[in-house]
Amino acid sequence: MATSKEIEIETEVPQKKSKKILFLILGSFLVLAMVGSGFFYWKTQSQQAVKTVKPVDPIFYALEPFTANLQPGGKARFVHAGITLKLGDTTAQTQLVQYLPEVRSRVLALLSNRDGLALESTEDRDLLAAQILATLSQLYGSNLPPPKITSVMFTTFMLQ
Repeated sequence: MATSKEIEIETEVPQKKSKKILFLILGSFLVLAMVGSGFFYWKTQSQQAVKTVKPVDPIFYALEPFTANLQPGGKARFVHAGITLKLGDTTAQTQLVQYLPEVRSRVLALLSNRDGLALESTEDRDLLAAQILATLSQLYGSNLPPPKITSVMFTTFMLQ
């Protein structure tokens, strides 16, 4: 027959195993909880990033059509051009409206200093659009930032 000391030893062994199993279960639960909360945090942050990115609507500003005499290239020629500007923000639009006479003067100066033969090809018109962009992107006032003009488009272009 077993003495009382032997009975105590036999009963202690199952308690140690049950504590180990309990710690394993609690540890596993804790790891799963951390992984789950990390996934939830990542998912909500990525959804917020998608929500905060709002596509910017383009701002177009159509100038009244220009008619300018071209430099003589053998015969009298003129150009009639409708120009639309694509702007980066509403500040640029406000600035262009405020300085519209200067804007039109700059474009007319560029158009009238051209030879009629220099506007016949598409490449020449692309070069003219780039020059208009560079000219209109210059400062209008000493305390004003340059307007954000992203592109110049010809909506009508007639050379005669």
